Amino acid sequence: MGVGLYLLSLMEPETSTWLASLYMFVLGTGIGLCMQVLTIAVQNTVDYAGLGTATSGVTFFRTLGSSFGTAVFGTIYANSLGPRLANGVGEASAVAGGLGLDPAAVGRAAQSPAGVHGLPDAVAEPIVNAYADTLHTVFLWTVPVAAVGFVVALFPQAGEAAGLGARRRPRHGRGLRVAHHVRRLGEAPRTVRGRILRRTGPDTARRIVDASDTRLDAAGAWAVMQVELYTRTVGHASLGLIAAGRRVPPEVLLPVFDRMVDEGFLTRDGSLLSHTPAGEREARVITRAWGSWLADRVERERGRPSGPELRVATDAIAKKIVAEDLASGVPRSGSRAVAGAR
Repeated sequence: MGVGLYLLSLMEPETSTWLASLYMFVLGTGIGLCMQVLTIAVQNTVDYAGLGTATSGVTFFRTLGSSFGTAVFGTIYANSLGPRLANGVGEASAVAGGLGLDPAAVGRAAQSPAGVHGLPDAVAEPIVNAYADTLHTVFLWTVPVAAVGFVVALFPQAGEAAGLGARRRPRHGRGLRVAHHVRRLGEAPRTVRGRILRRTGPDTARRIVDASDTRLDAAGAWAVMQVELYTRTVGHASLGLIAAGRRVPPEVLLPVFDRMVDEGFLTRDGSLLSHTPAGEREARVITRAWGSWLADRVERERGRPSGPELRVATDAIAKKIVAEDLASGVPRSGSRAVAGAR
């Protein structure tokens, strides 16, 4: 970036388009090589749970920096251009007078590129040089900024190389390792189901729901979680859609959904079902209960990551369980689903 900015500061009115494009290519290469690396470096310093916040923080500060930089260097450009352009217009007016042209027309023409292009070359030259010298100054001022960024970027790597202790070295890449851990769990649902969920029947599911802070019974929890599932995956939930997914007649499921509407956990707008605030609370409670149960089982089956990383991993699995209709405590097969709903 610094080299590209310096090369751009060398441009003169005679600089060819191809040479200017080469300078821009050098600058663009530098920007492209650093942006993603810096994003990964920031992501690598936070826990996986904070990955989204860190990434959005990078984007925010880049936007803030671009706005601030545009204002600062725009000010430098305006302050540098004023006196140079005044001198250039004076020189151009003198040349125009010698050529028998109206000097006042030179000042008006200097306000736009089209006007400058309409002047004779000898008259336009001082004005063009004023703009070129101003751009030269602006690009030179940006080179130290790139140099400071380069120096600052060296310090995290220098800290690792200085041997700040083997205790810190494993932290490097922790966020990515947790992401890999969650990805492995997410990509291997058969393994998780085989080791944990295969041993999970309706009784276990009912115990999880009963032990949670939910105010619903198993059938009510099932209905609330069905609305949660279809709203999140399809965008809306209806009795017909849920019944089709369960492969049962809608009349079989109607009583439990009517009861949830009467008790204030669901609302019905025509054929569409949605959560009330109370229903949203119950959905969070049930999902959290399953996540806690899974955290305990994953600790036994696969080993426990440190701190909140286990919770992140088990929450990812819990969402898959909800998507597979196990979080409700009702297995997916048709007849057992009906029995569970009843």
